[in-house]
This record gives sequence, structure tokens and C-alpha cells, in this order.
Amino acid sequence: MQRNAMVITVYAAKLLMLTMVRKSELRLSKWVEFDLDEGRWDIPAARMKMRLPHRVWLSRQAVELLRYLRKITGHGDYVFPTRFAGGNGRPIGDVTLNHLFGRLDFGVPEFSPHGTRSTAATLLREHGFQKDVVELLLAHAERNQSAAAYSHMELMSERRRALQFLADKIDELTLAPVPVPLPTPAPAQ
Repeated sequence: MQRNAMVITVYAAKLLMLTMVRKSELRLSKWVEFDLDEGRWDIPAARMKMRLPHRVWLSRQAVELLRYLRKITGHGDYVFPTRFAGGNGRPIGDVTLNHLFGRLDFGVPEFSPHGTRSTAATLLREHGFQKDVVELLLAHAERNQSAAAYSHMELMSERRRALQFLADKIDELTLAPVPVPLPTPAPAQ
């Protein structure tokens, strides 16, 4: 049972990076919100910080991960249920991902699950994705009330392309061989 708990936590961390959602939106996700054939996750307004529904277009990697995960957790409501005794079908705890990130060495002190959002946003902006696309991926609301009243753009194809780019970049970075340091030559005598 503990092995499955670890797999679920690792998959939660990976999906967090692939989707750019907030930790609470991810850990409380339910299977009914996903359409894996369409590659879509519809998060209800009640779970969103801005209280507006949010659609996440899933990359190929995210769909593949979710299809595998459904074999493990698809019998219950939550995508990421706690697997420890007494969990009774509740989602993983609020600090579960924090503990995992605390045990990993990202090379950045105090890197947290929330840090994945700004890291992904920065990567996408540095690779030419427009600010509007990134803001929609982050589910940020327009601060200017007049602009918000007139702007209802979805930018679906751009958002799909951005999240696929992000997933491919994560694969590239995580599957690349780790360079082995060369031995330091002995000093000449």
C-alpha cells in the first residue's frame, strides 16, 4: 500500500508540472472532471481561486499519465486519493506534495509545488509564448475591470500548443543523460 502512495504522489507532482494548476486544484481533482479522449480537464469554479471554471488542455504525456493512474485510482472519486489507513477515499493531504518537494533536490533552496507555476510560465515566455496565453494557463483573472468585461478569449489552440511544448521540454530535460564529471587530473610533478 505504501508503494502505491508513493506512485500517486510522484504522479501528482508530475501532473502539477504538466498542467500549471495550483496544488489545491490538483489534489482535489476528481475523475469526472477529465475527458481523456478529448485531452481536457474542466476544473469547477468552486475549486478555483478566482471562482471561475478553468479548462486545462492536456498534453499527450498528461493523458498517458492519467490513463495509467486511472488503473490505480479510477475506482474512487479522487484522482489522487490518500492510500494510508483511515484515508477512506479522501484526497492526498495538503502537505503531501510539499514533503515530496522537500526531499528532492531541485537545485533551488525552498523550491515548492507552487514554484512549478512560475517556472513553467517563465519557460513558456522565454520560448515565445504570449503573455495572454500564459496568463490563461495560470488561470489569472484580468485586473482591469473594463478589459475583463470585454475579453472572453480562450486561445484554445495556443494553450494546447504551450502545454505540449512544456511537456516535451520536461521530457527533454528529464530524459537527457546526466553528464558525468571528468576526474580531476593529478597535478604535474
